[in-house]
Amino acid sequence: MIHIATYKLQIADENGSPVELDIGGLERQIAEAFRKQGFQDVWMAEELSLMLVEKLNGADANLLSRSEVDALVTSMLTASGYADVAREYQAVRGFMPFEEERREMKPWRSILESTLRRTLPITEMQLAKVSARCASVLEKAALELTSEKFLTSLAIHLLVNNSEGELGERSRDDRRPWQERLGDLSRRKLEQAILRPLPVSQIFPRARIAVKMSAIGDEQTGNWVSVFSVCSVLNELAPCIVEMLKAWRRELAEKHPMQADSPSHILFSDFTEYLGREPNMWRKRDRQEIRDTVERIMEETVIAKVDFPVVLSIK
Repeated sequence: MIHIATYKLQIADENGSPVELDIGGLERQIAEAFRKQGFQDVWMAEELSLMLVEKLNGADANLLSRSEVDALVTSMLTASGYADVAREYQAVRGFMPFEEERREMKPWRSILESTLRRTLPITEMQLAKVSARCASVLEKAALELTSEKFLTSLAIHLLVNNSEGELGERSRDDRRPWQERLGDLSRRKLEQAILRPLPVSQIFPRARIAVKMSAIGDEQTGNWVSVFSVCSVLNELAPCIVEMLKAWRRELAEKHPMQADSPSHILFSDFTEYLGREPNMWRKRDRQEIRDTVERIMEETVIAKVDFPVVLSIK
């Protein structure tokens, strides 16, 4: 499965018609909310924007509205322990989260799955698991009516408190961190910072590898990037990316069993910046050809080689 995450992210406007969401602008708004709360290293802004990319690309029907996107950002911030940042984000956006709470309580059986599908970045398999656990809790409590906010909060609570798996007896090799189980070439690419693991969220853990485009260029003679040079370097990197994602996913699945089928991410974070730093060297047509080449190679050499979903982002 391949998703290109940097453009054509669709949400619904006030009339329900598809419109593009400026994911870069949204990431800046999240980062600004973090900075207003005193956080200078705002990697979580990128983390949350990637989760939104994953959610929006997986929505084949019933596009989210902008208010639903804001509600999703708020719930993810709160679930990740940043309630103050969530409130700051609401102020930046002018978002009124309690408007929804004015609605009447509803029978939870009729809205449970649809609410969680809309408000949480989880897969269908995760949805089935957490919905079943929510239903069990609600039935034991003899509740008939709930609000959507309560259902989302309950699901987040269950996800957080079922994060650690049963590790059991594992071999000495399996107990080592995933980075230490890689081959020499993969470990060398990590040391050179050509490939970089992104931080892992405890509530929505994902295996995410960033590919540094400028480092690919630095490997070329005279710092010249062409379609052919990109092919050469990416074909060498592809087995390393596959090895890293597989090892990392195995470790995450042991620690977070309810998140085991979540997508992994490959992020070219400096693609546009790098190819745009010397406009006279690369024409627009050349840059598009290089982008198309990156997409094709990643699809053929990584995404087609694994049995789990992968989101490809080029920024």
